[in-house]
Amino acid sequence: MRMQFFLFLATFELLVLFLHGFVGALLIELFPKLLPYETVLGSTFFVLGWLFLLTTLITARYYHWITRVAYYISSVWMGFFFYYIFAGLFYVLIETFGYGAIDAEHLVFYGRVLFLIATLISCYGLFNARRIQATHVDISLPYMPEAWKGRVMVYISDIHLGQIIGVSFAKKLVQKINDIHPDIVCVGGDLYDGAEVPKELVIAPFKALTPPLGVYFSTGNHEEYADVQKYLSSIRGAGMHVLANQKVEIDGMQLVGVDYRDTIKKKAFIKILENLSIDPARPSILLKHTPRDIAVSRDAGISLHISGHTHKGQMFPLSFITRSMYKGYDYGLKKFGALYVYTSSGVGTWGTPMRVGTRAEIVVFHFI
Repeated sequence: MRMQFFLFLATFELLVLFLHGFVGALLIELFPKLLPYETVLGSTFFVLGWLFLLTTLITARYYHWITRVAYYISSVWMGFFFYYIFAGLFYVLIETFGYGAIDAEHLVFYGRVLFLIATLISCYGLFNARRIQATHVDISLPYMPEAWKGRVMVYISDIHLGQIIGVSFAKKLVQKINDIHPDIVCVGGDLYDGAEVPKELVIAPFKALTPPLGVYFSTGNHEEYADVQKYLSSIRGAGMHVLANQKVEIDGMQLVGVDYRDTIKKKAFIKILENLSIDPARPSILLKHTPRDIAVSRDAGISLHISGHTHKGQMFPLSFITRSMYKGYDYGLKKFGALYVYTSSGVGTWGTPMRVGTRAEIVVFHFI
C-alpha cells in the first residue's frame, strides 16, 4: 500500500512538473520580453511545481502561520495553473489547426488573450468561493406530520475547516445561517479538512448555532484522514449531535446519520439501515456524505437522501466528471423512484480556494 501511494505521488509530481514546463515555455513564446529572465522563470516554476505537494504533506502534521501562508500560495497558484493549462492547450490547437491560415502576429495575440481569460477566470474563482449563497428548496415528503409543515431545515456540508478556511469564514457562515432562523441544522460531513488544525478554535463559531430542534452531524471522508475521535470530540463540544449510524425521531420525522467509512461498502450500508429499522410509513431524512448507493436508501424506505462531497466539481469543467461519476446525482434535487435525493455543492473548498461554475451553498429546505 505504501509503495502504491509513493508511486501515485511520484507520477502526480512528474506530471505537474511536466505541465509547468509546458506552460512556462508557452509564456516565453508569447511574451518574448521574459526571455532574459528564462532561468528565473524556470526556477520559479520548478519551485511552484513542488510547493503544492510539499505543503500538503507538511500541513497534514503542522499548523503554523508559515505553513499556512505557503499552503495558501501553492493552492491559489494551482488554481491559476489549472486554467493556464487549458489556455495552453487551446493555443496549441489554434496553432496546429490554424497553421498557414493565421499569421504569427495574430497567433501570439490569440495566445495572450487566452492566458488573460484564464487569469480573469481564476480571479473570479477566488471571489466566488467566498460568496456564500442560499439555495431554497420547497419539499413535501410522504406522510409528513403536521408539526413539520412550515418548518425550515438548513443543510451544509464540505466546509473544510483547516489551513485555508478558518474562524473568519466560519463566523460568516454561522451568521448567514442564523439570519435564516432555521428550526434545525444538519451538517453532512467534511466539516474539517483533515489537515492539522486547532480543532476547538476553528469550530468555536458553530457554538452560536442555536436552532430549536438542534444541530446534527454525520461524518465525511476528510474526518477520516486523521484521528476521527478527536474531530468528533470537538464537534460535540460545539453543541452538535453526532449521528454515527444512528436514528433519532423528532416530532414524527426520522432523522438518520451514517458514518462515511462504515458505508463505503454497499453491503455494510444495507446492514446499517436494516439495523436502524426505518419505518417506510413515516417520513425520514438520511444524512450520507456521498450520493452513492441511493437505491439502498430507496429500498430501505428513506424519503430524502441528502449528501455533499462532490463540490459539483468545484472547478469547471470538472463538473462533467462528477456528473458522470454520480450518474447525474452530483448536484441538486432529483427523484430516484419514490426517493428524493439532494446533493449539495458544499460551502467550502478543497485544494485551491476557488469555485468556477459552482457556488458556495447553504441549502434551505422548506417543508410544505
